[in-house]
Amino acid sequence: MEAEQEEQQAEQANILRHKADTEARITHEQRIAHRRNVLITSIGLGTLLMAATVIFLVARSRRQRKNYKKIMCLHAELEAKKTEAVETDKIKDSFIRNMSLDIRTPLQSVLGMVQVLCNPAIETSEEEQAEYGEEIMKNINMLIASIDDILNVSDIQSGNFTVTPTTNNIAAICNSTAANVSHILPPSIKLVQQIDLPEGYQSVIDPR
Repeated sequence: MEAEQEEQQAEQANILRHKADTEARITHEQRIAHRRNVLITSIGLGTLLMAATVIFLVARSRRQRKNYKKIMCLHAELEAKKTEAVETDKIKDSFIRNMSLDIRTPLQSVLGMVQVLCNPAIETSEEEQAEYGEEIMKNINMLIASIDDILNVSDIQSGNFTVTPTTNNIAAICNSTAANVSHILPPSIKLVQQIDLPEGYQSVIDPR
């Protein structure tokens, strides 16, 4: 009996020891698996973080290049606008100088002839008075044309300029144009008109 009890106790002790070894081995394997999972998770998170960082840097680089292109385009547009404004100012200055001459010259002519006609000390014949009157009217028409030119330029800039075709005598328009520009020609330049049109030839145009 005692021998059987000892054998049973020894067997139970072996079973318990085997169970304890098995539990220890399982615990060890679980710890290894847990560490492996933690390592894999850490590697995965690190990879994701690195990928996200690379994507962020690439996106930021693209935005910077895009913004740089926009800035360069805006800079080029500003330079073009600046150049256009400078050229426009030069054209306006030249136009004002020319128009000042166009206005001052006929005014001086009108003033001179009116002074002659109004001066009782200067005797003038009826033919001379008629000639002076024609010259005064011609110069006044030149002044009106100059003022119309200024208004036309203003209308062109504002987009309100309109063309109004009417029936006109071409030869008369050519003669009027030559008369209007003759006073600004240098003495060394002679204006010659050569109109080869039927008498009274008319056309539908805007005389301006």
